[in-house]
Amino acid sequence: MKISIGKKLPDARLIISGPKGPDQIFLSNLTRGKKTILLGMPGAFTSTCSNDHLPSIIRNAQKIRDTGIDEIICVVANDIHVVNAWDLQTGASNAGVKILADPGSEFIKKTGLEFSAPDVGFFNRFKRVFIFVDDQIIKYIQLEEKRGSCTLTSGETILSIIRTL
Repeated sequence: MKISIGKKLPDARLIISGPKGPDQIFLSNLTRGKKTILLGMPGAFTSTCSNDHLPSIIRNAQKIRDTGIDEIICVVANDIHVVNAWDLQTGASNAGVKILADPGSEFIKKTGLEFSAPDVGFFNRFKRVFIFVDDQIIKYIQLEEKRGSCTLTSGETILSIIRTL
């Protein structure tokens, strides 16, 4: 793993769906001076991400923000059109969760948390991870141990952990 607690979060140009369509945004601009929950997920519309992980974040988004968190960001290695459709289907942005596309896995590779599963067409995807960042400094990292699970990175777990930090 390239990232670690106490180090600065790597910066990268990611894509967000804006009012006029796809828009580039630098992660540093979203995290500077803010307390941020950053989530890595393998991909939009995948079963665990869509059925369990993102819904748990959406369900707990307001409670997480009530602890003093300024931003909740989810990064996936999909194109912006897939990300936008996933956002619309799940209501993530309505709940205050920003889903950012990293189509070239630029940021994902910088974290050292990429994986590939060619059998299912996954290349340079984000391992399931929860990262707490305070003014661009990584304060906590929780990597999911079991594939297809989001027990350690669920909204409920994040809320519990954030309350103790």
